[in-house]
Amino acid sequence: MTIIVADQDAPTAVIRGPRIASFGKSFELDGSASFDVGGGKVVKYVWTYLGPVT
Repeated sequence: MTIIVADQDAPTAVIRGPRIASFGKSFELDGSASFDVGGGKVVKYVWTYLGPVT
């Protein structure tokens, strides 16, 4: 028998990074404090830049 419990709540993203980043310089983002209250495990982080294109 296979039982699947569907978690109805999305995980909570906790993203840490610098408040200010210099133009043209790299910086790090950290999502390791993200969690799922349903008991799941966050296994993947995807970052998408939505700012202006220069």
